[in-house]
Amino acid sequence: MPVFSKLMLIAVGAGVANALPIIVPDGQENRVVDLDSSAGVALPACPSTCSTCPDAQFGEGKCCYNIHNDICSGDNEEQCIGPNLAVCSMEHGPEPTPSPSPSPSPSPSVKLCEGKTEPFNQLTSAWKQLEQGEVNNNCKAPIPDPSTYQQCSGDPTSIVLAKWDTPACEAVRSCDFPLKELVSIEADIAIENCDETWVAPLWITPTPPNWCDNRVSPPSCNQGASGEIDFVETCMNTGKSTVATSLGGNTCGHNKHGDSICFEQQYPATGMQLHYTLTVDQTPGSSGKATMGVCDQTSKGTCEKYVSSTTYSDWYKTVGCVQGECKFQLRSDIWAAYDGQYGKGGCPSKSSTQSCTVSARNIKVTLNKEPPADCSKAMFFTA
Repeated sequence: MPVFSKLMLIAVGAGVANALPIIVPDGQENRVVDLDSSAGVALPACPSTCSTCPDAQFGEGKCCYNIHNDICSGDNEEQCIGPNLAVCSMEHGPEPTPSPSPSPSPSPSVKLCEGKTEPFNQLTSAWKQLEQGEVNNNCKAPIPDPSTYQQCSGDPTSIVLAKWDTPACEAVRSCDFPLKELVSIEADIAIENCDETWVAPLWITPTPPNWCDNRVSPPSCNQGASGEIDFVETCMNTGKSTVATSLGGNTCGHNKHGDSICFEQQYPATGMQLHYTLTVDQTPGSSGKATMGVCDQTSKGTCEKYVSSTTYSDWYKTVGCVQGECKFQLRSDIWAAYDGQYGKGGCPSKSSTQSCTVSARNIKVTLNKEPPADCSKAMFFTA
């Protein structure tokens, strides 16, 4: 999630992000832009310190530069990405014609499954119901009976969660597996009519006891340090509904492990279908650099051309890996509660009545060693 983790709430001091520089590649060199510097902010075109934005994230022929929170609403920016990053036109030459974005699937045609759905079967599914004690502080509504969940017929890796009028914290988890043995994750994800509901159809987290840093007192708890990655998540805490791959920190923002990315323009939460892929560097001595992104769901196997992509560095150095046994698990959830049933921060749902449905299916987790015995052979494979 963008600022507050699903597993624990923390207060993030204002202005912390402004102390960090960001390096954005421009194809010629890496330029460091200081968030505390206002150089170039008043210019209608990118200042000399601008760098070319990653094409897949911000559009071809754009430049990024960093600004202060109180300037992000100015007239000189075409678009503000989070509180500290703006997009402006290229400084040199005519702006190239941007490639058309893939057309999102309209809500009525969203396919949650390739075939029919069927009741969730705990005996054959790769997923397990979260118990009351496993649900985090961000959702305090009742946990529904898992008989209300569904799955795609013939796909034990799938999960289909639907929200109706009754507030509920709907969530499932996979088995625990060693993060340092993870090679890749592939999945198809669909979201229908969830632009006002907090959902994360697929994400990865350390086992709960090792999410917070318990080596200090009081424990330090935040997503950006934990190792949690929300593969696809909706959020409403920025004044608009976003869909993102969240690494922690500000929505679509930067933290020390990488940059969260938003892609609601290509895949809106009102109705979208996408394919997600994540690969981990297997070079001996690697600290766990992961490359991930989304592409059209018609892709089979690893996305050859991302719509949006990012990297996560030093995964093995996060709290969830240096504390304990470096065990992680997949999760899928809909946090659909009433006001007063959420913790502070996070992305509380705007609507308590929106009928929202999500699915994750065709999930393939590849490890470089034999998967743990309690992991589903339908979901977990050996490279």
